[in-house]
Amino acid sequence: MNRQWLGSLLAGLSLAATAVQAQEAPFPNRPVTLVVPTAAGSSTDTFARFFADQLARRLSQPFIVEPTPGAGGTLGVSRVLSRPADGYTLLMGTSATNAANFSLFKTLPYTPADFAPVACLYLLPPVVAVGAHVPAKTVAELVALAKASPGKLTYGYGSSSNKIGAELFKARAGVDILGVPYKGAQQVIGDILGGRIDMNVESATTVVPHAEKGTMRILAVVSEKRLASMPDIPTIEEAGLANAVMTPWVGIFTKAGTPKPVIDRLNAALGATLASPEYTQLEARAKSQSFMCSPAELGAFAQKEVARWAELAKIANIERE
Repeated sequence: MNRQWLGSLLAGLSLAATAVQAQEAPFPNRPVTLVVPTAAGSSTDTFARFFADQLARRLSQPFIVEPTPGAGGTLGVSRVLSRPADGYTLLMGTSATNAANFSLFKTLPYTPADFAPVACLYLLPPVVAVGAHVPAKTVAELVALAKASPGKLTYGYGSSSNKIGAELFKARAGVDILGVPYKGAQQVIGDILGGRIDMNVESATTVVPHAEKGTMRILAVVSEKRLASMPDIPTIEEAGLANAVMTPWVGIFTKAGTPKPVIDRLNAALGATLASPEYTQLEARAKSQSFMCSPAELGAFAQKEVARWAELAKIANIERE
């Protein structure tokens, strides 16, 4: 009887020791999920797969990309916030989910306080683009076309920031163009290529491959400066529209309450990735602009962006849904 009791005691101690070791193992010690609040194939999804691969190499654990589109990105956000605050579920937070949405929806299932900022990633200047079936070859020609037939032209959008970009274009140009909502950028592109809608204000990453094939036409980049990778494309101001600049961005967030050592480890790995030759190559292809920052800096930046996107939404005359 004593031997049985001793055996049970030793077995219990062994299990307890294993549990303690598991708890003390450095983060991460199992797969990490990276939730993308946009559709598979979107520019955010493309970047997420790059970062997931880089993080897996640097931290020696799989990083699984989980596209979760819908409801302006709120479905993806809700998925992250429904899981434990342990750093094993990350969000590819965007200027839509973490800034613009607070001005576009009357109610949201989250607040800025629900997030723990992890790292800045990149800026992604959008472009004004039209389908090949649209005769306009410049912004001025597109504006003239829209004014000649009010409400006839259409634009598609798959995120809050895309909608604000197009509505800001409309407001500054003084035109009436009908907005059509989609689940993601690829659905918008598909209908532009099919001639069912006419234009969008979307990331260059998504549009450039089609522009190179001649199935879409880029009229302007919505940024203060021309992109070095597209020197022949004018800025929106050079194309004739003043005060129409907006710059979507992406950063990594997780659930508030996540331990600081976990966040710091992720921040260091992401910073090393942004400084890598591999990212430099991606940046040239994707027309993005990296920006590195600490978790605290991302938190302060996101807070300011909530106010900035609220101002853009007001200028664009967007009512809360």
